[in-house]
Amino acid sequence: MSTTQASPVTNTIALQRVADYARLSEDDAKDPDLRGENVGIQLDECAVFRASRPDWQCIGSFKDNDISASAYGSEVRGDFERLMNLVRTNGVDVILCVEVTRLFRKPLEAEVLIDLVWTKKTTFHTVVTTRGGYYDLRTSAGRKAVRDAVNAAAGESDNISDRVRMKKAALARRGMPNGGRRPYGFEPNHIDHRASETEVMHEMARRIIKGESEMTIIGDLDDRGIKTAEGGRWTKATMVNMLRRVRYAPFDESGKGIREHHGAHYKAVWDAVFDAVTWQKLQAALDGDNQLREQRGNPRKYLLRGFVFCGACGSLLGGSMKRDRPGQPNKPRYKCKPYDAYGKRTGCSGVSRLAEPMEDFISEAVLYRLDSPEFAAVFADSEEDSANLKAALDVQQLKKQKLDKLIDGYYGDNPDNLSREQFMRAKASGELALTNAEREVEKHSTKRAVVGIPIGQTIREAWERNTDIGWRRKIIGLLVDKVIVHPGGGKPRYKKWRFDVEQIEIQWKV
Repeated sequence: MSTTQASPVTNTIALQRVADYARLSEDDAKDPDLRGENVGIQLDECAVFRASRPDWQCIGSFKDNDISASAYGSEVRGDFERLMNLVRTNGVDVILCVEVTRLFRKPLEAEVLIDLVWTKKTTFHTVVTTRGGYYDLRTSAGRKAVRDAVNAAAGESDNISDRVRMKKAALARRGMPNGGRRPYGFEPNHIDHRASETEVMHEMARRIIKGESEMTIIGDLDDRGIKTAEGGRWTKATMVNMLRRVRYAPFDESGKGIREHHGAHYKAVWDAVFDAVTWQKLQAALDGDNQLREQRGNPRKYLLRGFVFCGACGSLLGGSMKRDRPGQPNKPRYKCKPYDAYGKRTGCSGVSRLAEPMEDFISEAVLYRLDSPEFAAVFADSEEDSANLKAALDVQQLKKQKLDKLIDGYYGDNPDNLSREQFMRAKASGELALTNAEREVEKHSTKRAVVGIPIGQTIREAWERNTDIGWRRKIIGLLVDKVIVHPGGGKPRYKKWRFDVEQIEIQWKV
């Protein structure tokens, strides 16, 4: 910093504008004794240091709490950016901090500041630390000193990052938890089960496997006052994401859970929540629900949404409310809409049908094809089905372990002395065997859409008892590819409605 000068006329001291900066690092933030007060301690130290400098005028204090400044920190340091803006606008001459690594640990950040001084784009010139550091960026010695300090800090940050990665990988290989928020179904140690919550998880799985919609389950949980691990209300995303986590699945016959780390699976120290068969059925159920939504859209209150198409222009029919006559209630309809919500042309507006008779007619047609004790018996969730699925899962696990062993061996000590060509052929053969095993697992999971129908009960009986619209759509989706509603036609009677069934064309999958 420039030498303090006294004016020969006024004999006053030329003041230097100084800004204090403090930051609490990630490591400090993890220490409960430091959290929340470390930034204040740094600023107090700056204030004491400034008291001995009458030529300094404090223009403000800047602080970033619980934020990493390393290359691996993704958060924006709000006060640091405001301080840099002050530098660019010639609002500060000196920055004071307890040590230079509190100001920055990325070499690029230091270079930006150096460039501003070197190119004389700012009146700022010096970084001072309360612990003996003095970096006048107008001099080559000052620039070298700050570069050395920041590079050393960046190198240490890299070393810390490497040690952290190695520690996490070692924990994963031992099957130990990684910390973080308490997973639902577990105690705060992430290892012991919380029985009251695992019981809820098993209930969720049973109901989803039986075809019940997620929203119906969530509504029931909410009515019963059952909360998430954080004490909040369940949402569809929260429940589905939780039930997708592999930590709840079994690693092998030991019944232990899975510790996942960067896509690799290790045997966990905790017990799995679900057995292999239940886990596979649950994932198949969630996959099937997701595929139905992608293909058919969100049903809301329209059972056939995503299934019905206009016979004139081929567009999907949407749901619409309309009165037949003044004074009558609005009734839901399926209609070819000329425009979507964004004003884009989508249809011809040439077809419209009352929803109630349409849904009744399609439901009857589907049930007619499915309605027999023999069909219900075939698609009921029997012990034989579970045994077949379990056997397929065992084969899949064996193929996966064999492939993993081949890859680990080749990239490790290569005990079989395989050449690159030999390894690639063996790997391709192993991958094909695993794919075939996965297809066998999938084959034994496809009945999921209509499970929960007791043996001896017909599909019609199950349909009448289960009014869940999501479950009914899955039943329809078993057989129906699309329903085409042709324009025109008369108005003959169908049950209690005037509805022309001759204008309805069902295209079956089977």
